[in-house]
Amino acid sequence: ESIAGRRVLVVDDVADSGRTMELVMDILLANGAEVRSAVLYSKPSSIFQVDFVWKSTDAGVGFPWSALPPVTSAG
Repeated sequence: ESIAGRRVLVVDDVADSGRTMELVMDILLANGAEVRSAVLYSKPSSIFQVDFVWKSTDAGVGFPWSALPPVTSAG
């Protein structure tokens, strides 16, 4: 199913460098989606201008879900 013409909200916890958000947005836009972005925190040094931001900060940002090691498959 095509994403063309769909309205998409891309959400992330932090726009640090902005490279990942820029890549995702470019792919969605290239495939015809109407796209907006939202993050909890944005860094002033980010190369991507997020549409909706809760707070902008230069400080390090830590989340409870970042404190644990990644989940991997058993085996």
